[in-house]
Amino acid sequence: MTVPAGRRAHRSRRSIAPSERARTGPHRAASATLRDAAPRRTGPRGPRVSTLGRVSDGSGTAEFLFTYGTLQLPDVQLDTFGRVVEGDDDALAGHRLEWVDVGDERVAQLSGLDEHPVLRRTGDPRDRVFGRVLALDAEELDAADEYEVALYRRTSVVLASGRTAWVYVSA
Repeated sequence: MTVPAGRRAHRSRRSIAPSERARTGPHRAASATLRDAAPRRTGPRGPRVSTLGRVSDGSGTAEFLFTYGTLQLPDVQLDTFGRVVEGDDDALAGHRLEWVDVGDERVAQLSGLDEHPVLRRTGDPRDRVFGRVLALDAEELDAADEYEVALYRRTSVVLASGRTAWVYVSA
């Protein structure tokens, strides 16, 4: 879905099962929808306030972050990491996406969306969320923590590829 200039996309808060998404056609995986969106920077970059604090160990090793939403958008990556980050496609089983009001005007302006996807654990291996794995350094992971609002918490998961990565889930 492309977000028309001057408008923000509005999505239902109900989750969409993969089988329903396939049946209804216009509904696509959130990661594909967000990759195709035309994000716009609509305001100046404001101060970041982290609810998570600094969590990296500063060792310089790459941290993997599974992204399924707005952290895939180039404008969000440029603002958050100072660069566009290439990633690998992957999936997370046992989870489903829901859409929630982001509740942070700066984040909504940056992403161009009033509502953002959030992961909910279902435990059903048939439920899958598709996204991208980004390789980040410690400072970039800290920046991602600062970008995410109080609706999210970061946790470690094992992806369909077998790779262990961080992911933001419902708080």
